[in-house]
Formats: sequence, C-alpha cells, structure tokens
Amino acid sequence: VDSMNDPERIKVFKEEAQELLTKLREGLSHWYEPSGGAHNPQAAQELFRCAHTLKGLAGAVQQQALAELSKALTEILRAVKDGRATLTNGQLPLLLRSVNACQALIEQRRIAEYETLLNALHEAGQRPTGSPSG
Repeated sequence: VDSMNDPERIKVFKEEAQELLTKLREGLSHWYEPSGGAHNPQAAQELFRCAHTLKGLAGAVQQQALAELSKALTEILRAVKDGRATLTNGQLPLLLRSVNACQALIEQRRIAEYETLLNALHEAGQRPTGSPSG
C-alpha cells in the first residue's frame, strides 16, 4: 500500500509529527531559562529524540524534504546531547525556524527558504559551537 494514499496513516503521521514539533518548539524556547535545557542533559536528550523520531516518521511516509530537514536538526542535537557542542543564542532562532519549516512541510505548504535553512543547519552542524563545559 502506498503510504501517502492511506488517509488513516497520513492522519496518524500528522498527529505524531505535530506532537514532536510541539515538544521541540517548547524545548528550544525554554533552552536558556534557568530551568531550561542548557544545563540539563535530559532536555538535550529529549530534543534529540524528538528530532530523530520525526526523521523516522518522515522517512516512513516518504516525506523527503521533511526527512532531510529533520535529519539536519538531529545531527546538531546529537552533538549537543553527546557534549560535542553547545547551542548558542545565535543558533536557537535557526533551529526554531527549522521546526516551523517542518510544520509547514507537514501541512504540505511550500517553503521558500527551504534550501537556505537546510544549508544553514548543515553549516551550524559542521562548525564547533562553543566548549561543552561552557
């Protein structure tokens, strides 16, 4: 069965993806609050898990653009979770824009800045983002 022609499967995909995006948005929004994620390894783990699960869901329903964008998010969050990088204030808006772009893709809306966002995420994932202890 072509998964994109199964209305029930698409409905479940959208519901699950929406839940993951909400968790990502909330987690990133609170990252630098005193009780947020910056000093909390579990918060970094949760953000990574959400992005990774979204990547898997996107692949399962053949949403290539969403899979690519969530993969790029996953790579950045993996580095943060593993202590190889830290999220800077400058990166948070990029990650939040990327989450919003994922939202648009799930709603089947076109994203004018898709390539720009993807490239910016790849660049952010390539360069060191500060010392993990900082």
